[in-house]
Amino acid sequence: MIQTDVVDINRTRLIIKPYALVGYKGKQYKIINIISSDDVVISDLDSSRCLQVSIKDLKVVNLTDEQIAELNIGDEEISDKAWDTALFRYELIKPLIQYSSVDAVLQLANEQSIHETTIWKWLKAYRVNNSILALVPKKRGWTSKKTRLSPQLTHIIQQAIQEEYLNARKPSIAKTIYFVKAQCSRFKLDPPHDNTIRKKIEALNEYTVTKARFGKQAAQDKYQAAAGSFPNADYPLAYVQIDHTKLDIEIVDDEYRQAIGRPFITLAIDVFSRMIVGYYISLEDPSATSVAMCTASAILSKKRKLIELDIDAEWDAEGLMDSLHSDNGADFRTNHLSKACLKYGIHWEYRPIGGKQFGGHIERMLGSVNGEIHTLDGTTKSNIVQKGIYDSAKNACLTLSELEYYLVYWITKIYHNKRHSHIEMSPLKKWNEGIWGNKFTAGTGLKERVADENTLFLDFLPEFQSTIQKTGVKKDKLFYFADCLRPWINHLDPDDSSKRKKKKFLFKRDPRDISMIWFYEPNSNRYFKVPTTIREIPPISLFEYRQVQTYLRSESRDDENQEEIYQAILHLREKVDEAKSLTRKQRRANQRRKENSKVNIDHHSQINNEKPSVQVQIDQSSNDLWQTNLTAFDDLR
Repeated sequence: MIQTDVVDINRTRLIIKPYALVGYKGKQYKIINIISSDDVVISDLDSSRCLQVSIKDLKVVNLTDEQIAELNIGDEEISDKAWDTALFRYELIKPLIQYSSVDAVLQLANEQSIHETTIWKWLKAYRVNNSILALVPKKRGWTSKKTRLSPQLTHIIQQAIQEEYLNARKPSIAKTIYFVKAQCSRFKLDPPHDNTIRKKIEALNEYTVTKARFGKQAAQDKYQAAAGSFPNADYPLAYVQIDHTKLDIEIVDDEYRQAIGRPFITLAIDVFSRMIVGYYISLEDPSATSVAMCTASAILSKKRKLIELDIDAEWDAEGLMDSLHSDNGADFRTNHLSKACLKYGIHWEYRPIGGKQFGGHIERMLGSVNGEIHTLDGTTKSNIVQKGIYDSAKNACLTLSELEYYLVYWITKIYHNKRHSHIEMSPLKKWNEGIWGNKFTAGTGLKERVADENTLFLDFLPEFQSTIQKTGVKKDKLFYFADCLRPWINHLDPDDSSKRKKKKFLFKRDPRDISMIWFYEPNSNRYFKVPTTIREIPPISLFEYRQVQTYLRSESRDDENQEEIYQAILHLREKVDEAKSLTRKQRRANQRRKENSKVNIDHHSQINNEKPSVQVQIDQSSNDLWQTNLTAFDDLR
């Protein structure tokens, strides 16, 4: 999943819209045209030379040092008290983020006994970064390299924007900058940097800009196309629903081709277009990890997955959603998941207890997926009556990877292109209209994309805190150590007045592979990979490791001895591998191990040029997709 040993925290987001500043090969450019979800045309700020480039090659450049520091703050630097404060501020201003009036702010200030200036300050901070991290109270001593403008310069820039930029002549940003410099020369002031003026203009409310430059009707048309907030999903990625289910099919293991049971799928759907935007499929029971992987799948590009599966299709649904909706299950109500979403400006909403109507879209989608699977060998149907005397296990023939191929093929080739009765067009057409517009309404354009996928993955992984001893870090009777831990061995907590309490540091761990953890190093604002002290321990899931612990206790052996743990892992795997006639439970456990071991495989080097052996035969005349249910995603990559 993460193909590096060190990850620099980078939560900046790439804005893809005309006139946005971007970096390309070490220079600054501005976007002048968006060709597709993959490519844009950029213009050199110095020479005006135009290039068509891939979006994935662009870098974020239009942020101040202060904004970057706010976004990239390490979790270990945020105390529980500071996080609670940020959450309190967020919940207060949440109804006012999209639109706020003077009266609304004043009313909130009076109700909460908070000065209205403070509320405006919080709103501005959140809107600039679109992240709860902007609301975290700054520690004493924090400084900013941001140059503060004098009142005179601020007034000149504001005047230029109002009089020169916001008018029907539609002057360029360059002309507005020229006006500011001319005024500065007139008053014998040092002019601000060009980028300072650009950022002021780019921070303007889009509705205000459109109204001033193109007229009230144009603003209303565009605003109407891009309006809406939970629970109204009236543009792409405004509102994404996520849920999971057990698939109605028996699958077989890779080695013996015998039945091992039913897999689980977690699915994310864009309510506006009914596009499937993310999935995760696994033999593991649904958990916070399933939700995290599916969410990451929804945010990131699916091109790598399509290449891995060797499916020639388009699946351009990606970007940061505004709202994520799920039910109230324990696997969704996980603190680190909520925190991760809020860091990226994602509002996580929970279905009201008893409010089934709010989850109808995803539940119908899950049902539709299972309905499609009912046509395959090994199906269990939806109930015993439908199944009848059919022997699902005996007729099972698809492995997990072959089933994934079938589902992704069906999603991209059929479902996305088939007319949906509720939206009266195909999900793909609805999505494209929402993004690119049509002759009646303007589209919203491409959504923001994360600048660094590795940081996103780490943000969504479960976390824990631990002291660092001479033996390293202990978690679930496993010891981890790397050189990056040495400076912090037995480090005292600076906040402890007694000078006796040892400091606890932040770590991240992927339950699918606990052979290593990630250490947040406070001084460098980086995450470092830390392996087990016995480096030979292979990738092992938390599920398999618990089986190892059970085995050691049953044999009256030391379940904390690292060498004993290592030997037990090898022993149990050898027993499974050498078995000629595996039980169903053993085959399933073995397959789970194999699937989890894929977590650390670099998919770029593992692409198979041959399609999976499963033959895809899909009934084009199947019932409307919205008579069923869906959820899925295996390896996030």
